[in-house]
Amino acid sequence: MSTLNTQISQTLDTQRDSLANAIVAQHYALQPELE
Repeated sequence: MSTLNTQISQTLDTQRDSLANAIVAQHYALQPELE
């Protein structure tokens, strides 16, 4: 059971990281050039 919980936790961490990366990428893609 503990190994299952560990796998679930790792999967959720990976999904959260992927979502965060997508949000950041979208934010920069939508942001006009500031330079």
